[in-house]
Amino acid sequence: MKIIDIWPRGYAHADGPKILRINDDVDPRQAAVTAFGPMATVYSVRQPVTFPVERISEKYARLMSQNDNS
Repeated sequence: MKIIDIWPRGYAHADGPKILRINDDVDPRQAAVTAFGPMATVYSVRQPVTFPVERISEKYARLMSQNDNS
């Protein structure tokens, strides 16, 4: 998966930039034109940021759920 930042109506238009998520095998320029029209300008292609999820033990989960009044 890639994230592309796009100016849908050309660079520095008042409407501002948009973000589009695409698969790795898709051409960013073609995806922008398909989604926003021929004036779309791609200014950045990046990978999404992922953060590792820390596993917690069952004992800790039970401890944290005690007296849960939610």
